[in-house]
Amino acid sequence: MYELSLNKSIDEANEKIDEFKERFSNLEFDESSVDAFKESMDEILNAQYEIDVKIHTEAEQEFDSISNAFDKMDTMASKIGESFTVAAGALRDLNNAFPGILDGMEYLQDGSVKLNKDVVEAAMAAAEAEAKADAEATVNKLQNQASLLRAKQKIYQKLANSALVLAKGETATEEEAAQARIDIDQQLNNLKEVNSQEAASSEMNNAKEVADNSFINAQKTGEN
Repeated sequence: MYELSLNKSIDEANEKIDEFKERFSNLEFDESSVDAFKESMDEILNAQYEIDVKIHTEAEQEFDSISNAFDKMDTMASKIGESFTVAAGALRDLNNAFPGILDGMEYLQDGSVKLNKDVVEAAMAAAEAEAKADAEATVNKLQNQASLLRAKQKIYQKLANSALVLAKGETATEEEAAQARIDIDQQLNNLKEVNSQEAASSEMNNAKEVADNSFINAQKTGEN
């Protein structure tokens, strides 16, 4: 659902860029057209802002998810006694936190369960390694997103500089106006390229999440 929402925003942002380029590519600027130019540029920037907000929201959700995963592991680990005994009612949650931890378990006369020490340590280590790998992947993803955002900021600055030339109207020379048009067209193309990179990143992350969830579900099905 998130990926569809982000891709929809990216598509809409690119449509704004295409509309802008078609409308202003050969327009002669006067007082009224400069106002329309500014309004259309604002629409482009607003559409980009919506993309950035959604990416930021996803990042916050992923950090929360990772934090919750570590908290859950700590909580479930605390349910295991020093002699590796646990209450029978905690088995399902324990196995969800540490897949495979129930292998080799033994039921005791009092209704509790004794876990296998080696299995417990291996399951905990595997779960912790997976959580750390997810955290590292999220950090790498956020670093990539930060890089794309910095690229956008440079594009915005160049767009603003060129837009300022055209906004001057009659005070800009023909050569300056022509170069400003070329620069704006190039920067808008660059902006669409960054949008494409953000969409590709989202699709890759979504594919990984689907694969991970399928693997986890398959594990649970096999253990039930």
